[in-house]
Amino acid sequence: MDVLGAFVKVAAGRYLAGFALVSDLVVVDSWSYSAPADLDEGGQLGELAQWVEDRIRQHDANYVSIKGTEAGSAKAIRTAQHGEGAILGAAGRCGVPAKVWTGQGYRAAIGARDNASALLVARDTLRGAWPATTGAREAAAAALALLQRPG
Repeated sequence: MDVLGAFVKVAAGRYLAGFALVSDLVVVDSWSYSAPADLDEGGQLGELAQWVEDRIRQHDANYVSIKGTEAGSAKAIRTAQHGEGAILGAAGRCGVPAKVWTGQGYRAAIGARDNASALLVARDTLRGAWPATTGAREAAAAALALLQRPG
């Protein structure tokens, strides 16, 4: 099963999304995608949705698994959630099921007591090249959560 994991964080008022493609517990590839500075929020989210849709179709992903944003200012969380919504929309247009993980449900799926431990469990469980960026690592952990607790 191929899962596109995703995580959206906010820096300097713009989103930075990390992604990891995980196939049967192997990290196949990982990417980062940042909001284009020359576009307004609607344009940025449209670009993100198209980019994600292209990755889903290119890699024949069966699922999208998003690590939901839980920390930051109210404005940063709202911006990140808009990015998560764009990713969900892309999955829907591709006919691919998607899940957003947060809190205890996320940690329990991975078998970790906290979010930092979840990354360590993911690193120790998944094979292949561990992603270089924090966002892509969070995305890989989100993919693992779905692989271990589908649906």
